Amino acid sequence: MQKLVLIFVNGLENDIAKTLQLCTKAAFGAYNKLGFFEKGKKKDFETVIVQVLDVQNLMNIKYNVDKYGINHFLLTNDENNPDTMETVLAVGPEESEKLNRMSAGLRLF
Repeated sequence: MQKLVLIFVNGLENDIAKTLQLCTKAAFGAYNKLGFFEKGKKKDFETVIVQVLDVQNLMNIKYNVDKYGINHFLLTNDENNPDTMETVLAVGPEESEKLNRMSAGLRLF
């Protein structure tokens, strides 16, 4: 089964409403990039939530995702200087094996 990974920075979980809002926007952004909102294109996938320690870890994951050509959507206020309370990275939906490549050798999925 394919997985959609939502990655946010430590601290955002303290504001549940904002976390839910940003994660939903990021998930819709990734889903829309693949054209899944077109009529008749539905996919079944599992959603995985991952919390990282800082923005640099999140940006390193984004770099790896770009390198391996995995679908993603970065929701942020400023890509050059992202605010930790405004940044969520949605990756996928993709197979677990391909998602493991993005996490720098860690088998997260």
